[in-house]
Amino acid sequence: MVNILPKKTQHELSAMYYARLFGTFLILVAVMIGIGAGVLTPAHFLAKEEAEASKRYADALQQTLTLSEASSSGRMLPVLAEQIKVMKAYQRTPVLEPALDRIIDAIPTTVSVQKVGFKFSADKDGTLTVAGTAKSRAALVGFVDTLKKDSLFKNVSVPVGDLVAETDLPFTMTLTIPLSTP
Repeated sequence: MVNILPKKTQHELSAMYYARLFGTFLILVAVMIGIGAGVLTPAHFLAKEEAEASKRYADALQQTLTLSEASSSGRMLPVLAEQIKVMKAYQRTPVLEPALDRIIDAIPTTVSVQKVGFKFSADKDGTLTVAGTAKSRAALVGFVDTLKKDSLFKNVSVPVGDLVAETDLPFTMTLTIPLSTP
């Protein structure tokens, strides 16, 4: 078929054709960008949220590791510090704070204390109960001997059953202290 249109009209039609083709291409690119953004935006927010959750988890692990290191090295546990604050509030037993300080100072690195309890009695004595784990029997016996040598404690006892195992011994010791300063 022969094109009988004048050259000027042919160029105008050609220009219009390419302009529409280019316009359609731009619209198609814009639609693809819109779809991509619509699909990737939720994924971006989910990834950001997951990164924050991972950071919180890592921080919690680090804090747990720090507490674990502190307790295994025989340092004063935050729980013990809180118990000292509570016991200070009673002001009924001025000897209790020094007793706890002496126990904390006597804890070797191979002994870990998890619980400390105190019970008032009707007479002039009080009973401290210390529970934890020792890495070896020798470490526990050394800890008990150190406390027995301290004149503040009237009686220091560990049940014989707590000394059966050679390693990783859970123990509960009982210490009797006077409720008034000597």
